[in-house]
Amino acid sequence: GINMVLGPVLDVNTNAGNPIIGVRAFGSDAGLVSRVGAAVINGFRTAGVLPTAKHFPGHGAAGQDSHKTLPVVNSAAAELEAVHLAPFRKAVELKVPVIMTAHIVYPAIDPSAPATLSRPVIGGILKEKLGYGGLVMTDSLDMKAVTSRFPIHKAAALALKAGADLILIGKGDFLRAR
Repeated sequence: GINMVLGPVLDVNTNAGNPIIGVRAFGSDAGLVSRVGAAVINGFRTAGVLPTAKHFPGHGAAGQDSHKTLPVVNSAAAELEAVHLAPFRKAVELKVPVIMTAHIVYPAIDPSAPATLSRPVIGGILKEKLGYGGLVMTDSLDMKAVTSRFPIHKAAALALKAGADLILIGKGDFLRAR
């Protein structure tokens, strides 16, 4: 009865010290991650399971765990474009039905908000630049990357305003968020 999976992880693990992506990533090469990610997306589809590509626009360069704090990735826009967006670009070409966002600040795109709450990231890059028309799902809003800055109900509203369609909350005040 499994009909959706929160994977594959399409993060390109460019930071060997990344405390959370590490073995969850397919590797540190954008081409390899794109090819293996595409195979996994197609495999899930063949099995009748909806895949969720994550963590847009990439968690692989982070040096901190977004479950515990809000990472900031100071990659240049050119590196983000050439490396970290490549697997997601491929997923968009494959019409992946769901993409999950990352709770990471990318100052080159939006210095004021993590990707999950950022209109320039979700609306600008994912939907407009990459042409993604599927569902955008947040990572869990109860992670410290978000709750250290906002209560969950406020984060839920900001995520929807940024362009998210599905809000993931592992624990917290669901009724207030609704």
